[in-house]
Amino acid sequence: MEKIHVSFIKDLRNREFSHLISDVSEISAESKCKNSSFIKATNNLQSHYKKLLQLKDTKPSHYLTEVINKKVRNRTEYLACLRMRIRAALLSPIPEERIAAKRLKFWIDRYKKELFKPSLTVQTQAVGYLHLDKIEDATIQKYTALLNLDELLDIIVSVTDEVKKLIIERGRDIVHRAVNGRKVRKAAYHDLQVLLNVMHTLYYTSDYSQEVEKIAKLSRLMNIYLTSFRRELRSRNTKRKNKKEVDVAVKELISVEGVESDKLPMPSSGQKLDSSGVSTVFFREANKDSNIKLRSDIR
Repeated sequence: MEKIHVSFIKDLRNREFSHLISDVSEISAESKCKNSSFIKATNNLQSHYKKLLQLKDTKPSHYLTEVINKKVRNRTEYLACLRMRIRAALLSPIPEERIAAKRLKFWIDRYKKELFKPSLTVQTQAVGYLHLDKIEDATIQKYTALLNLDELLDIIVSVTDEVKKLIIERGRDIVHRAVNGRKVRKAAYHDLQVLLNVMHTLYYTSDYSQEVEKIAKLSRLMNIYLTSFRRELRSRNTKRKNKKEVDVAVKELISVEGVESDKLPMPSSGQKLDSSGVSTVFFREANKDSNIKLRSDIR
C-alpha cells in the first residue's frame, strides 16, 4: 500500500476541498470493498457532500437582495413623484391647493435628507415618520385628500411594508442555510483520515488477499488523484511567492533611487536641467575639477 499524504488539503480553497472529498469518497465506494468498517468509513465521508456543496470561495448574493433593491428603487421614484406633485400644486391657480401644497411642502421638507435617498433603513424609517404624521395630524389628512395624494402615499407605505417583510425573510433564510465552513471542513478531513486509517489496518491485518489487493489498488488511485491537487496548490503558492519577491524588489529599487536623487544638487534660479533631471552646472563644475587635476599632473 502506498503512503497517502493528505495534510496539504487543509490549504485548498473551499471549491477544491469539496471537490476532492467528494471524488475521494466516490473512488472509495467504487472499489467494491466489502469490509464493514471500510463501508462505514466511506459512508461517513460521503455524508458531508451536501454541506460541502454550500462552501463557496466567494459569498454569493441572496436571491431576495435584487427583489428588495428593486422595490427600494421604486419607492424612491414614488417619493420623488410625491415631491414633484406637491411642488406643482404650489403653482396651481386654485388658492386652496396652493395653501395645501405650502403646508405639505413644509411637512416633507423636514425629512428631505433621509426621504429621497434610496436605502434600506434610513429611508424606511423616514417613510414611517411620514405615515405616523399623517395618521396623527388632521390638517395633513385634509390637504393630502385635497391634492389627491392619499393613494400615492398608501402605495409608498405598502411598498415599505413589503421591503420590511422581505428583509426579515432574507435574514431567516440566511440563518437557516448558514454553514460553519471551518466546522464542516474539519469534520470532513477527520472522516478522510479515519478512512485512510481503516485502509492501512485492512492492508496489514486482512486475511483475504483479494481485499488487500483492492486496498493497494485504491491507494494508488488516490495518490494519482491527490497529486493533481497538490501540484495545483504548489503552483499557486510559487506564483504568490514570486509576486511578493518582485514587489519587494521593486519597492527597494524605488527607495534607493529616491535616496540617490535626493543627494543630487538642486538647481538654483536660472539653472537648467538636462534630460536626466540633473543640473548642467553640476557637470560644468565637475569638468573644471577634472581639468585642474589634469594640469597639476602634467606639471
